[in-house]
Amino acid sequence: MQLYHIRIPAKPYISKFAHVRYGNPVPINNSSALSALIRGLLAKPGYNVKYASSQENLRLRYLTAHIACSAPVSQMPQLGYALTTDHIIQINAFLEEDFKERLQLFVAKTANWQARRSGIDQAIEAFANHYGIIIDDEITFDGLKKMEYRARTQATERINNNKVNLLSNTHIIIL
Repeated sequence: MQLYHIRIPAKPYISKFAHVRYGNPVPINNSSALSALIRGLLAKPGYNVKYASSQENLRLRYLTAHIACSAPVSQMPQLGYALTTDHIIQINAFLEEDFKERLQLFVAKTANWQARRSGIDQAIEAFANHYGIIIDDEITFDGLKKMEYRARTQATERINNNKVNLLSNTHIIIL
C-alpha cells in the first residue's frame, strides 16, 4: 500500500511526545483524537483562526521539528493534501494541551508525595525520559515544572467548581 506522507511543524518536545503517544508516523485515520483532528482539517477548509501574519510568524518560528504523518494514497482525494498555517497552529495547540494534561497525570500517578519537591522533580524527569525529551535542550526543567503546576491547579479548580455546582443544584426536601 502506497502512503502519502505529511510533515507537520512542531516544537521538538511536542514532536517526540506525539510520536511516542500516537505513533511514528502518526496514522491519519480515526484511531486517535490527533489522527481524527488531522483527518478533519485535511478534509475540509475548517475553522479559520485568522492570526495576524506577524503573530503567525512568531508562533511558527518555534516549530523547529516535525511530526510525521501518513495516510494511504487512495484516501487522499477524499481528504485533501495540505494543512494551512492556521491548521498547523490548531494541531500544535491541541498537542500542547494534551502534553500538559499527560504531564500532570503522569506526575500525579508517579510522584513520591512524601518527598515533596524532590518527588515531583523525579516524576517530571521520568516523564521526560519516557517521551525521549532532552531537558534544557528542547524545554527547560523549570518550564516543565511550571506547566505541571499550572495543569495541577487548573485540574483542582475544575474539581472544586464541579463540587460547588453539584452542591448548588442539590435540593434538600424536609418532610
